[in-house]
Amino acid sequence: MASHAPLARVGQGFEINKHWDGELKRYLGLHDFAFFEGEGRGRFGEWPPEPSILAFELSRAEASAIGRRFRQNAIVYVRRGRPAELVMLRWVT
Repeated sequence: MASHAPLARVGQGFEINKHWDGELKRYLGLHDFAFFEGEGRGRFGEWPPEPSILAFELSRAEASAIGRRFRQNAIVYVRRGRPAELVMLRWVT
């Protein structure tokens, strides 16, 4: 889960992304969700690393609701022992 580039608007600026990243962490903390901070990277360094969050003990519905709250087009949801699932929250054309 990430809060950067809401609605896939790349280049919004470091300060805006930093603000939303803090808001996501605050939201998860207020609702007692355990999480780790991570970083998304392209395989070959074709784009700069983007901060991300790995949150635990969320249902697919909870994770989707949080993703929508933070205006994400999609999230990656993983159940223990299962493959990762790309969950589309908003269809983009």
